[in-house]
Amino acid sequence: MEPAASAAASAAASAPRRYLLTVEYIGSAFSGWQKQPLGNNPLPSVQGVLEDAIGKLVGSVPASKQKRQRGGRPQPGATQGAAAHGDDMDTNRKSQASQALKTSEGHQGEKLAPQALTTESADTQQPALPLPQIAGSSRTDAGVHALGNTCHVDIHRVSRRNPEKQMPPFLPRELSRAINHFLQLSGAEASVVAAREVPLSFHARFQATERTYLYRIHASPSTSPSIFDRNRVWHVPTSLDINAMRAAAAALCGFHDFSSFRASGCQARSPLRTLTELSIFEVPSWISCLPPSSHPSSTTWQGHEETVGGSEAREGEEEEENGSGERKQRGGEAGGGVVGRETETAAAASEGEASDGKRGREEEGMGAEGEDEGSSGKRRREEEGGEEEEMAETGEARTEEREGREGREGREGGQMLVVRARAPSFLYHQVRLLVGLLKAVGAGALQPDKVKSILEARDIRGVPPMAPACGLYLARVAYGPRGPKRPRSDTVS
Repeated sequence: MEPAASAAASAAASAPRRYLLTVEYIGSAFSGWQKQPLGNNPLPSVQGVLEDAIGKLVGSVPASKQKRQRGGRPQPGATQGAAAHGDDMDTNRKSQASQALKTSEGHQGEKLAPQALTTESADTQQPALPLPQIAGSSRTDAGVHALGNTCHVDIHRVSRRNPEKQMPPFLPRELSRAINHFLQLSGAEASVVAAREVPLSFHARFQATERTYLYRIHASPSTSPSIFDRNRVWHVPTSLDINAMRAAAAALCGFHDFSSFRASGCQARSPLRTLTELSIFEVPSWISCLPPSSHPSSTTWQGHEETVGGSEAREGEEEEENGSGERKQRGGEAGGGVVGRETETAAAASEGEASDGKRGREEEGMGAEGEDEGSSGKRRREEEGGEEEEMAETGEARTEEREGREGREGREGGQMLVVRARAPSFLYHQVRLLVGLLKAVGAGALQPDKVKSILEARDIRGVPPMAPACGLYLARVAYGPRGPKRPRSDTVS
């Protein structure tokens, strides 16, 4: 390879690469997306745990373990500690402290760069790589979850043992797996689900064309959400009218001034936004995959029901047999000479058979009429039996419908609704305010025809209470060719 081509290839390999990461996380485990100054909040930020994981991957030191040099002087612990405990230090550590002191005295007044970071090791101090900085597409609040939030990061890969040695760039799949490894080691409730390389001019926030949010609502006046949905869904203790909610959502879609759905503290330049979609879906719970009789919420198990039913049937049969036996016994005691009378009757009948020929011929003549009466009686019995069967089927259908309704209530615990909102960008707390209004409409506290007047009032004080953060999910951030340019006020801010 020619020297020029080799130098170009080396420069390309040493240049930083920009990657777009798609991240999912459980919002209740974080203080929000954006890094916050150190304070009393015990929860980390999503941005912070991602930067720490990437820093460990590329050889940087997390911010809590970095030390900054100022004014050309060494860290106080490095020199003062060496002087105070010189007797306990080995020769190598003494020489390092002495050399650092001489260097400091020879360069008094010379300020080092503010980003000059050092990493302490057992034997030496080496300049550490700067901690990678990531830029997110959406700054979710504390408690808000994400299925597909995005961010970009620049990674300059070098050897961890020899920082001057250039390494080939990460493949996207290798990068996501490596970041997830360090996230798991730290116990962070976050994961990188996808990664791809993008141009250095790409920006995860300003080049997003659409954002999709999902909001989960559990509506039931009698049951609470499953423990597996704790801090993952908004529990509403009443049934909701989904048709009324859909009518209200239709009045909110389109390009509007959403000042009524803009919380204080919003940094957007304008309240004008285009709400592409606001839909409501009723979805089955995953617990509904179980058969009705085998779910633990049922009062009895299927096998127990069969056992109880069988025992009750056997007890009924035994009682019927005992009752018939008792009736036979009482009949024999009351009749006394029934057998004798039956013998006398049979003898009298045999003696009169010869004299009853005429009567027999008359009976033969009446046989046709008897058959007709028997046929009509049979038809009546069939009709009565059909009516009884129809009534029985109707009763069974009603019973099955009632049991199915009760089974669904027991298995699913009421209604599970999902609100889907899509737009190029949203105002601060806009989705949660919209969901709060839809819930009020579904509960009957607000009529759908009042929604338009609330929107046109441009006053947040007339909007029902905002929905909590626990049910909100940032589901997807889309990138692609942009459509016609909107007014400047409708851009991402």
